[in-house]
Amino acid sequence: MDAWRPFDGEWGLILGASSGFGAATARELGRLGMGILGVHLDRKATLPLAEAVANDVRAAGSPAHFFNVNAADEEKRAHVCDRARELAGGKGLRVVMHSLAFGTLKPLVSDAVGRAIPLDTLRWVTFGHVEADECGSMNDWLRLAPNATVAHTAVGCMVSVNDLAGRAPRPLASGEVIDLGGKRVRHITTPHVPHAWDAGLYY
Repeated sequence: MDAWRPFDGEWGLILGASSGFGAATARELGRLGMGILGVHLDRKATLPLAEAVANDVRAAGSPAHFFNVNAADEEKRAHVCDRARELAGGKGLRVVMHSLAFGTLKPLVSDAVGRAIPLDTLRWVTFGHVEADECGSMNDWLRLAPNATVAHTAVGCMVSVNDLAGRAPRPLASGEVIDLGGKRVRHITTPHVPHAWDAGLYY
């Protein structure tokens, strides 16, 4: 029986295609017939990871075109988009997946926030749990927002954030309320929900 290839002739764009969820998705969609446009940012040491993903997609009988570029670079993004339109023959993309980490898109996000409020008035920097895709740009935000403080669970500060943050963080007890400047939110410690024992949320 022939392999089931429901996405033959379709294309997907995977941002962060060289590792993790992005790599796994690229391989699986390639196995199902989809051509993969992979965007990643790797130095020499990790470049073989991206090459291995592209080769696996091709070995499954699907086309793969990978771009080792910074997704936050406007000129590079335009090049990738132009090439995607060319390869897809004018058809729309069937899948777009964002799996970038380590603060790659920080310049885009900080510019957007800066249009809403002056960054020097930003009071708090916080996140759900300590992991690169959650807080990889933490110290970039501290540099951009000189008056901001990192707030996180007491456990998270004790085991990680005290060492990682460029300024001393504010450990939060479960139920503690912080003022955002006219609005207040309550911190709730939620170990392992959704992820890791230092997890927490705000309500």
